Amino acid sequence: MLILLNFNYSDATSTNTTAPQVKVVNPVNHSIIQKSQTIKITFSKSIKIVKNSANLKNSAGKTISTYTRFNGNTIVMVPKTKLTVGKYFITIKEGTVTDLNENINQAYNSCFTVSPITFAQMKDGKARAENFYANHGRLPNYVSFGSKNIKIIEFQKILATQNLKINTTVKVKSYSITKSKGCSAYKISISSKIVSSSSKCSCGSCGDYVYHTSSYKNYCPNCHRYGTLKWNPKGVCEGEWTCSHCDCDYCAACGKEKVHNHPQHLIKA
Repeated sequence: MLILLNFNYSDATSTNTTAPQVKVVNPVNHSIIQKSQTIKITFSKSIKIVKNSANLKNSAGKTISTYTRFNGNTIVMVPKTKLTVGKYFITIKEGTVTDLNENINQAYNSCFTVSPITFAQMKDGKARAENFYANHGRLPNYVSFGSKNIKIIEFQKILATQNLKINTTVKVKSYSITKSKGCSAYKISISSKIVSSSSKCSCGSCGDYVYHTSSYKNYCPNCHRYGTLKWNPKGVCEGEWTCSHCDCDYCAACGKEKVHNHPQHLIKA
């Protein structure tokens, strides 16, 4: 008797040639997490790995020691010491992971950041630090987020993980005037750091009425703000420096605040 069997020759000879691919990584690529955690890399199929297939490094390129194992289709990496604030990079070399049919993987790279604050908080803190610098000429000692205070040096390190930096350049339009319209002063120049002019005394304290060439820091000693001095907005015939924030007027020749017996003077550059 002839018995016919339902036998598919192609099923017996075919093999799966699709390479294993990373489907999910946790922490997610380019994510920000608040504390150290276990890293899981999940592939599209069951895998076999060779030694040192997955590596974890910090932003300085130093390898972080981990306990690494794989389970089915997932590589699990547990840092031997808790990850501190900073950016970290996951690397899987090509050919170091295979599936059950010996198909090899392609190289894979991912990164994540450990930070106590979110990206939105970084940008908010950066803006507040820049505003503080514009008003005080220095950075604050710390940046606060609710009840959490982060020292400025640590905050700058956090910003650096996202390629952010506090801008400490006061935005002042620099310009020079050969002869000031409507007054006798000349050679007026303004920059974010220094203001200067050749002008006569407008406060009566100089004891003369001759030209003085004077340069001062672009800083108001009354309100303690940088970059606020403006040239003669009130049209004084000798010319003067006026703070755009507190409206103090300073003699361009000697730098004295023009209110009688006022103690403030511009700081010579």
